[in-house]
Amino acid sequence: MRVLLKMAFKDIRILLGDKVGVFFVLFFPILMALLMGTVFGGSGGGKPTGITVAIIDKDNSRSSREFVDALRTSESLEIFNSTEAEASEAVRRGDLNAYIVIPVGFGDSMKQFWKPQPELNIGMDPSRTAQSWLLQGLMTQAWYQQMAKSFMDPKQYLDIIDQAGKDIEASSSLSGAEKLIYTSFFSAIRSFLSNATLTNGSGTNGSGTNNSTPFQPVNIKQVAVTRPGKSPASAFEVTFPSGILWGIIGAVASFAVTLVRERREGTWTRLRVAPISLTMILAGKAAACFITSVGVATVLIMVSQMPVFGVHVSDPLKLALAMICTALCFVGITMLMSAAGRTEQGVSGMSWGVLMIMAMFGGCTIPLFVMPGWMQMASNFSPVKWGIYAFEGAIWRGFSYAEMALPCLILLAVGAATFAAGIVMLKRSEL
Repeated sequence: MRVLLKMAFKDIRILLGDKVGVFFVLFFPILMALLMGTVFGGSGGGKPTGITVAIIDKDNSRSSREFVDALRTSESLEIFNSTEAEASEAVRRGDLNAYIVIPVGFGDSMKQFWKPQPELNIGMDPSRTAQSWLLQGLMTQAWYQQMAKSFMDPKQYLDIIDQAGKDIEASSSLSGAEKLIYTSFFSAIRSFLSNATLTNGSGTNGSGTNNSTPFQPVNIKQVAVTRPGKSPASAFEVTFPSGILWGIIGAVASFAVTLVRERREGTWTRLRVAPISLTMILAGKAAACFITSVGVATVLIMVSQMPVFGVHVSDPLKLALAMICTALCFVGITMLMSAAGRTEQGVSGMSWGVLMIMAMFGGCTIPLFVMPGWMQMASNFSPVKWGIYAFEGAIWRGFSYAEMALPCLILLAVGAATFAAGIVMLKRSEL
C-alpha cells in the first residue's frame, strides 16, 4: 500500500508541475460552467436575445406604428428601420437575421378582421429556422395585442362597426332585405355602444379568442433571403459547414500534441541535429496539418454530394478558397498550441479546451441567437464563425468574391498571427 501511495503521489506531483494541465483540470471546468450558465441563465435570462430585425412599414398608419411598437417591447428583438432592398441584402450577407415588410392596407385590415388579411412578409436567413418560428410567434402576439386594444377602445370599436356597415351597403351578394336586417342590427349595436361604458372585461370578452371565429388572425409569409437561385436545397447545406469545421478542429487537436510527443520520444532532438533548418522542420509540420485539414474538408464535401444529403455547391472555386483560408488559419492555431505546452496531457487539454470555446462562440455547439449580446459580439473573435461563414458563402449564400474577402482575410490574419506567435514561443523554449 505504501508503494502504491508513493506512485500515486508521484503522478500527482507531475500533474501539478504542468501549469497548463492544472489549469484545464481545475479552472477550465469552472470557466465552462460560467459560460454555459450565462447562456442558459444568469444575464441570458434563459431567453433568446439579440434577434436583429429590420422593419419596412409601407402602410405607415396608426395601427402599423402601434404594431411595430408592440414588437419593440419584446426583449428578444432588436429592431432597425431600413429599406426593403437594403434589408434584403443585409439578411443575405448575414448582417441581419430577418426583415419584416408591413404592406399597405395593414391598418385598415385591423378594422376588417373578417376579411382576408394582407400578407406580412418575413425575409429570413434560411440557416435560422428556430429564430424564424420565434419571430412569427412574436408577430402573432403583437397582432393579437393590437386587436384586443381595438376592442377595448370604444372609438376604435365604433369605427369597426361603421366599417362593417359600409361593407354591407357595398356588398353585391346580399339582397335588399338582408342588407336591411344587417344594417339595423349594426345600427342598434352602435347606438348601444355609444351610450355605454366599455370596460376591459366587456371589451375583451370573447372578441379576439373565440375559437369559432372563421377569420385567419394574421397572414405571415416567409421568404428565404439568398441571391436569386442560390437558396439552400436542403437543411444539410446549412449544417455541413459546421460539420466541416468540427472535422478541422479534430485534425488540429491531433496535430497539436505531435510536437510534444516528438520531444518526449527524442525525435525532435534528432531532427534538430540533422542538416535541416528549423524553418524547414516547421514548414513540414505545417504542410502536414494543412493537407490533413483540406483532406478532411474535401471528404466531407464529397459525402455531402450524396443524393441523401442533396448539398449543391454553388461555386467550386469559392469553396476551394474557403477550404484553403480556413485550413491555413487553423494551421497557425495548431502551431501556437503545440508550442504553448510542455506535456502531451497539457497540450491535449489546452487544445480541446480552446477549440471547444471557439466552437461554442462560433455557433458550432449553441446557436448564436440564444447567447447574450456580449457573447454575440465576442463571437466575432472566433475563427470558427468566420470559417462557417466562408463555407456558407461558397455553398448556398451565393457570395461574390468581394463578399468572400472579409471572412477569408480574417482567417488568413488569424492564421498568420498565431503561426508567428507559435514560432516565437518555440524558439524561446529552446534557449
